Amino acid sequence: MFRVRRYRSILVAEQAAEFLRSRGVPAAVVGIHGPDVIGLAGFGGFQDTALDLVIVSKGLRAAAEKLLQEFHTQPRAVEGEWEHLTEPDMSKLDDDVTVRCAQCGAEMLANQAHETCTSCGWTLNIVELVVQQHGPDVLAECYECEPEQGELDAAQYVVPCPSCGAALDGEDVRGRCSGCGALYDKEEIVRGFME
Repeated sequence: MFRVRRYRSILVAEQAAEFLRSRGVPAAVVGIHGPDVIGLAGFGGFQDTALDLVIVSKGLRAAAEKLLQEFHTQPRAVEGEWEHLTEPDMSKLDDDVTVRCAQCGAEMLANQAHETCTSCGWTLNIVELVVQQHGPDVLAECYECEPEQGELDAAQYVVPCPSCGAALDGEDVRGRCSGCGALYDKEEIVRGFME
């Protein structure tokens, strides 16, 4: 592994690594993932976070540096339309999950769209009541999860030949290196690097 840059922020480091990976350069973040993760770097004796962005091959350093220059000159846009993922879809709750109104004690189904108690009209926060009365685990099925990632698309990566170090760019996922003839498996190379 070869260090390309050092970062103090886990968020920026991971964004930079993803930027490189999305453009075919295998990259990972290694180092101390400490207090900055929870926003406490510099407080109460915490030491600074030291994170290295590394690539698998020295031959990819120039391409990685050029891509990182592009990454750092572009404004970092927050991905849009993610807020809805933070709200649970209460309609996914089972019919046996009920909540009691904090004001009058009336019982209601939690999977119905209640803004007020059906008995006394008290303003309700159904999510809060479910958590208080049943625990947060009950809500797990109410959130959209990202789909399972399928097979690793190693064909998109430029990786070095394990034998001679030549760039396996545009090569098949598995095969023989056009430089030295050694067998390679890009999936195995990339997985080994990402571990």
